[in-house]
Amino acid sequence: MQTPWFLDHLGLTTSADAAEIKRAYAARLKQVDQSTDIDGFMRLREAYAAATAWCRAANDGTAAGPATIPVAPPSTQLPPFSTAAVATEVPLPDPHAPVNVATRALQQLEQRLIDGEPPSLVFSEQLIGLQGEHLQVTAIFEAMLIDGLAAMRLPQRLALFGAACDQLGWNDVVHVQQMGARGGWVRAVQEEEIAWKRTAATTGCHDLFDRLGGAPKLDRTDLAPSHFTRDATLRWPDMQQLLKSYPHYLALRVERSALTAWEQAFAALPPRDKAMAESFSNLPSPAAYRQAAPPRTRTNHGGRVGAVVGIIGLFNLLSHAFNSESHPPIPPASVPAVTAPLVSRPSFTLPEHIAITPGNCERIEHAVHEPDWRPPLDPAQLHRLRDATLSCLRGGRWPHWRMADPQLAQLGIQT
Repeated sequence: MQTPWFLDHLGLTTSADAAEIKRAYAARLKQVDQSTDIDGFMRLREAYAAATAWCRAANDGTAAGPATIPVAPPSTQLPPFSTAAVATEVPLPDPHAPVNVATRALQQLEQRLIDGEPPSLVFSEQLIGLQGEHLQVTAIFEAMLIDGLAAMRLPQRLALFGAACDQLGWNDVVHVQQMGARGGWVRAVQEEEIAWKRTAATTGCHDLFDRLGGAPKLDRTDLAPSHFTRDATLRWPDMQQLLKSYPHYLALRVERSALTAWEQAFAALPPRDKAMAESFSNLPSPAAYRQAAPPRTRTNHGGRVGAVVGIIGLFNLLSHAFNSESHPPIPPASVPAVTAPLVSRPSFTLPEHIAITPGNCERIEHAVHEPDWRPPLDPAQLHRLRDATLSCLRGGRWPHWRMADPQLAQLGIQT
């Protein structure tokens, strides 16, 4: 049986009890410089907390045994830190040690954010309180803050991230580079946020979440599957695409419990509805299609076509001359006018990116409310037209007297 990573980190075997775990932790703690080796100390604390929980579960009979505990350590690319791991039974030989001071500061910050205090003010006051401490305290507090944001453990993360950018200098490229993997995470959030806002501007909406069918705010922790309307539930594949494109930025804007509730609501849909929603989400853009499609070769058939047209014209000319000589001219008679056949109107199409302006909303309104209008058969066009119509409706750019038109129901819009 392979030894779990936390026991191996403490130099113990699977037969260790609670007393041995505490002794091993105290011995290892003396070998770590808490003022310089921040990651080493945090790693040791995580190993102690995991070992203590494992021992308690084994004694209570709530676990099948050591085999149920993951034997692989967590990712070392960005060492996670949890304020929950700082348990009361963990011995703190020096409460004034930089790591312990930073831990208490982060716990106070988290509690005040849970109480609803503004992040900018709370964060500023916490930094001021750390100014008289050891020089390493602020650096340790900064590392713990980034770990808490990346692991989606702290409340009000988006506003807290903005406050940290302003007050810790995260907009300074040199400072961010000096933070290593944590600085890379900060930079990834900033780049994804810029791309998010640019994409929203090109699609004519204030925020990309506006295109998710009226889904509730995803920064709430009390969401259940019943909070998602059918329209919003069908957009779960679109949300999955956003999570793949903006994973670091959305870690600040959504809660795991909200995503779980949304996924459960989508899983409860009929298979046909789920397949349709996934097909809409996976359609490639025209630009991607043109890039992937092989170039078409053009063959010049102009000479052949011209020769054929010339022969046909000459034949018609000779036939007309022969018929005019063989038959006397027929006096003109009154011929009733022939009405031109009705030509079907071309379908209304939208470009890939359309700005939601009064003029465009008026064009869409006239097309949708035509008596013989039908929804487009192309799923991409249907999805695009529906998004644009919803944006016009939400922006107040749709006549109120037409909101009850059943034509809107054909787009799946309930007014």
